[in-house]
Amino acid sequence: MSIARFMRKPLRHALAILSLICVSDIAFAKADEAEITVLSSRPDAISGGDAVIEVRLPNGVSTQQIVLLRNGVDVTDVMVPTNATTARGLVGGLPVGESVLSVGLRNSKRNLASLQVSNYPIYGPVFAGPHQRPWICETVASGLGAPQDEQRLVLSDKGKYLRAAS
Repeated sequence: MSIARFMRKPLRHALAILSLICVSDIAFAKADEAEITVLSSRPDAISGGDAVIEVRLPNGVSTQQIVLLRNGVDVTDVMVPTNATTARGLVGGLPVGESVLSVGLRNSKRNLASLQVSNYPIYGPVFAGPHQRPWICETVASGLGAPQDEQRLVLSDKGKYLRAAS
């Protein structure tokens, strides 16, 4: 039996152990950081002023110890713990434009994580350019009734808002 063949098995074991060490270092590094994630959309494509978020906390910090801020305003009461270090909630009241969500420790000024989000009006545009002009409103002629606002939104018979077709 050659030395190369004799060393294959220990070499494979050593590589497996080394890869496990690298993966565990990455996992432990993630566990030591807080993270805010938007679950309902991309953080740069929120519309209507509401976003479902998840906050993951580092080891040793519980959901009872945190404060969630929306542009400096405490909105912690919207969060519901899903386990000891994770909470989810519907953050509302995001103004049109850029906002900052941040999570910190309740009894200190220490900021654990922050996330910049962009909110757009419910009627858009989010991805495309400005709305087409002129916009001809024919909601009454279409049998949808009078528009509810200047964006020509009307309430359908199923309780959902529709934009009148031109």
